[in-house]
Amino acid sequence: MTLLNPAFMYAATWMFVLFIYSFRLSYVLDPMEPGTVVLVAGTSVSFITGWMLESLPYRGRLAAAEINLDALRPVINSPRVGRRIKAIWIVFSLGISFEIVYFGGVPFLGLIGIGPLAYGDFGIPGFHGVLNALFYTGCIVTFARVLLGSSKRARLLTITSIAYPILVVSRQVLISVLVRG
Repeated sequence: MTLLNPAFMYAATWMFVLFIYSFRLSYVLDPMEPGTVVLVAGTSVSFITGWMLESLPYRGRLAAAEINLDALRPVINSPRVGRRIKAIWIVFSLGISFEIVYFGGVPFLGLIGIGPLAYGDFGIPGFHGVLNALFYTGCIVTFARVLLGSSKRARLLTITSIAYPILVVSRQVLISVLVRG
């Protein structure tokens, strides 16, 4: 179970990325900078050190491995969470609609030859990141509500989870949603 600890997962994931990157399998990538290695190693050590210091009083166990569905179900299925998830989807929809109007389309249309918009040209920096975070949160909480029985929106969630990344031509968003969901 220690290997599933977020601190170890973070360190292992990024160390693996650096290891694979060092093979230079693609010449599209820039050569690795020493600062990148220092950043990854430093954040990994900091994350693991923080976890160790925080978990000392608990002998390394900050959370139980068992999920208590009887305690989780009423919270996830509560009207309060329902209102918040609805607000998240509304803000996300308004925000992405604003970006579509602002940029005059979506990158997928440019990809198939309708309009000049490329996927790298879409999204207001910072604002688009917040919209992606809202999208991830909306998908995860809605998925939890579907699994716990309070939402019947499984089909709509599936369509949304696939359509948005395709329309904005973002492999990262698609993979993040598939891995988290």
